[in-house]
Amino acid sequence: MMTYSLPHLFRSFNISRRVRRRLAALIAVLFLGTVGLGSTAVPGFAASAPSVRGSVTIVDKEGRPKSNHEGVVVFLDELEQGAVSAAPSPLAHAEIRQNNKQFSPRVLPILAGTTVDFPNDDTVHHNVFSLSRTKPFDLGIYGQAVKKSVTFDQPGLVKIYCNIHPNMVAYLLVLANPYFTVTDSKGEFVIHEVPLGVAIIRAWHSKSRQEAEQKIHVTAEGVRDIRLNVSQDVHFEIQEETISIEHKNKTGQDYPEKY
Repeated sequence: MMTYSLPHLFRSFNISRRVRRRLAALIAVLFLGTVGLGSTAVPGFAASAPSVRGSVTIVDKEGRPKSNHEGVVVFLDELEQGAVSAAPSPLAHAEIRQNNKQFSPRVLPILAGTTVDFPNDDTVHHNVFSLSRTKPFDLGIYGQAVKKSVTFDQPGLVKIYCNIHPNMVAYLLVLANPYFTVTDSKGEFVIHEVPLGVAIIRAWHSKSRQEAEQKIHVTAEGVRDIRLNVSQDVHFEIQEETISIEHKNKTGQDYPEKY
């Protein structure tokens, strides 16, 4: 295979040797500059962005640890200026399915601007709705294998119900940035590729009226607890409360005793 230098390639053009050399040098500079752009750091992010790790312990009203600690939404809030603008765009669609007269998943965090699909996997009809201030909506009655969708533009909590089956409830937490996750059964969590700087990390649980929170400083070396000034994983303890899921239907009336 024959190879050619840039000056050699320019010989086919009717230009002087001096001009050919200058063009070759200019193209080389532009090429190197373009390659260099691939490694340019984004403000607020390390070359290898760190992760925030930790755990959540859910305790009952008597303070005894539960056997399952999943379903707690952990997210970063009050990020430093510029961190959110560098964050990736939301996924095109998320999903909450209707199966066995329940919503699945029951708890779902999403980034503001995300569209959520609500497919019906049941053989019975459903009517998904919400009266939340964040995003009120009513999808109407629809049957098996039908999917309807809603786009959630504003951050906030959206409680979702079925107008036919009062036992169906889901919690959609719409967040302002993509740095969030949900705990597993052990209560463990990891938020990947977070921006550097000071932030508030919060833990939200559907059976607690108050979020747990902690101020942290994310550095290239790890996460520091600002109160203790030590680097360590984050840990929260959340106590469950008795919170009724009873609610009115979409017209503000009681559900019939049989449905």
